[in-house]
Amino acid sequence: MRFNLHSFLFILLIISWQVSAGRPFITDGAAVVEQGTFELESGMDYWREKLSADFEVKHGITDRMDLGIGLGFTQSPSAKRGFGEAEVGLKFMFAPDFLALSATGSFGDNTFGITGILSRSFNLISVDLNVGMQAITGTNQADLLYSALLYVEIQRFCFGAETGGTHEEISFWQVGGSFAISDWLSIDSGLKGDYSGTDALSLSSGLTFSFPVRDSGSD
Repeated sequence: MRFNLHSFLFILLIISWQVSAGRPFITDGAAVVEQGTFELESGMDYWREKLSADFEVKHGITDRMDLGIGLGFTQSPSAKRGFGEAEVGLKFMFAPDFLALSATGSFGDNTFGITGILSRSFNLISVDLNVGMQAITGTNQADLLYSALLYVEIQRFCFGAETGGTHEEISFWQVGGSFAISDWLSIDSGLKGDYSGTDALSLSSGLTFSFPVRDSGSD
């Protein structure tokens, strides 16, 4: 069964820095985007001759549910240049900031996934755990995916490390952090690899914007 690291990155994009670790980490947190709020995430992965970018917009539909759509673009290597398939994700929080379930779909290549999310905080230290399944319709291809993130939040700073993979092997790791410049803007950076050697390394940098939607009837 084939595991594609970039597909895994795009599947786990429904995150929010305000209530979980968020970018640059892949592992999702149980919290959802605040109801009535939009969030825009943009990021770049780069290393030597590799360059790609991803964008995502998500919206808090209720106090327990958010909806997002993401799109990736590869600039280099030139053989892979172009946009990836757009993905749509929905997350529902069963227990506030503790237990959630997300479902995603990439309709261009008929890839769908479902992920269980568990989050727990112990004073300054927090842990996010993800376990899910990714499958391609019309084929026998299916992968069990998992990841774990350990991070620390100190005022406006967040630092952490994560790892994860499939039922076949542990596939990736990442260390990184973010800084909340304001209530609506944060910056992030991370270094990740896939355990195969230095040629598999990549740096990630990004921005996360949050902007509330005012009721049309309000003053």
